[in-house]
Amino acid sequence: MFTTPLNQRTVTARLKRIEICDLALACTTISHARRKAGQSSEKWDTLHDKLQTILDEFDEKQGGADQ
Repeated sequence: MFTTPLNQRTVTARLKRIEICDLALACTTISHARRKAGQSSEKWDTLHDKLQTILDEFDEKQGGADQ
């Protein structure tokens, strides 16, 4: 029987909105540092985009960001 490797499975995490924002900012920081060093930033750009999608969907459901 084929089993999906653990790192390829989807997990659910409960985080506050600000924590998602902090993670997206961290991804951006790492991405810029890697590009400056001439290294690939694709992994961090993809993760940032996924986090941004989560934020956008949350904000849409809430009727906008709670400041």
